[in-house]
Amino acid sequence: MSDLRDTSAFTRTVDESSKPIQVMKGRERKMVVLSNALHERYERLERRLSFKATIAEAEADTKAGRVRPMTDVQARMREKYGA
Repeated sequence: MSDLRDTSAFTRTVDESSKPIQVMKGRERKMVVLSNALHERYERLERRLSFKATIAEAEADTKAGRVRPMTDVQARMREKYGA
């Protein structure tokens, strides 16, 4: 935590690091700091993982028969709502 007093040096350390910086107080981790570039990389990775999970869920639904052709859905909507 004492390193945070010199904000310029700490900012440089964060910007130059390719890994998250753990801020400790004694032996306890108080926070983790990321550079903006690293944060954006983590966000892209998170979106990619979320997309892959969505695809896997859709594939599981298809295999389990929990999907219907769009033409069936449209016909049902027309019957129900008269459109």
